[in-house]
Amino acid sequence: GQLNQVDPNSSLDALRGVTSDVQNLGSDTVGGAATTHYRIHIDLAQAIQNVPPVQRPQIQRSIDALGGTGTLPADIWIDRQGRPRKYSLTYMATTGTTSQSASVTFEYSDFGASVTASAPPASQVADFSKLFSLPAA
Repeated sequence: GQLNQVDPNSSLDALRGVTSDVQNLGSDTVGGAATTHYRIHIDLAQAIQNVPPVQRPQIQRSIDALGGTGTLPADIWIDRQGRPRKYSLTYMATTGTTSQSASVTFEYSDFGASVTASAPPASQVADFSKLFSLPAA
């Protein structure tokens, strides 16, 4: 499916295209952790080139969902250990013939914790590609 465009790991791969235009917006607290808030710009084409070749098709699909070309502004909050604690970006989403701005924010916590997860019931699941008229993988 196309859900990988909202997968936190795939979204973080876009950071491989961060340009030198980085602004320090100061200190902030995210999830109880002291962080530094940065405004960044991501060169989407460069992000694809900076991932290992085997990962490029998956990252290309994620980037296509973010608009596919150009530079994308984003915000990221980094903790004292250099880990992302929060990541927020806004991009153009297309539904049929209509484009609209969409925002996604991820918060990261509990690094290294053991996790057990189970799939939700089918009645609570939607095909992301059908919601946004995305091409099949």
